[in-house]
Amino acid sequence: MPIDLLIAAILLFAAAVVFLVAELFVPAHGLLAILCGFLTLGGIITCFYIGPVFGTVSILAVMVFGPLLLFTGVRYYPKSPVGRRILMSQPNPDSIKGFSDHRKELADMVGRAGVAVTTLRPAGVCAFEERRLASVSEGMIITSGTRVVVIGVSGAQVVVRAAKEAGG
Repeated sequence: MPIDLLIAAILLFAAAVVFLVAELFVPAHGLLAILCGFLTLGGIITCFYIGPVFGTVSILAVMVFGPLLLFTGVRYYPKSPVGRRILMSQPNPDSIKGFSDHRKELADMVGRAGVAVTTLRPAGVCAFEERRLASVSEGMIITSGTRVVVIGVSGAQVVVRAAKEAGG
């Protein structure tokens, strides 16, 4: 067994791990990870030069430790200095409260009648008891002035249909 090739393979695998860990702290955007892949491939090829058993063992080791290192990196990347700068943080619960309240208000509008203020093609504006809301029809064009009924909520809009189609 050539000891020089064994040392070279160990150094290639060690360098691959170093570059993979460095990817967490240096904003290289994947370039160090690509270099890590090439170093790993070089380590595997070097192990095959030593012998087929060493090559097979190195492939199995990469298949076991590669995903383990990748999982660890993905888990700790958001906590790293670079990860905190690049990735967005969780939103403040108070800042998104208004959206859920608005959706609840819109959900309470289901069944209410109103009037189309603009022509809905299929989106437009409808008035419900002096409250104007962004509205969308079921796909039909509804002319302005037509009485409408809210049948559902889609995003931040109420879904309406003409009152005569709703049975009223």
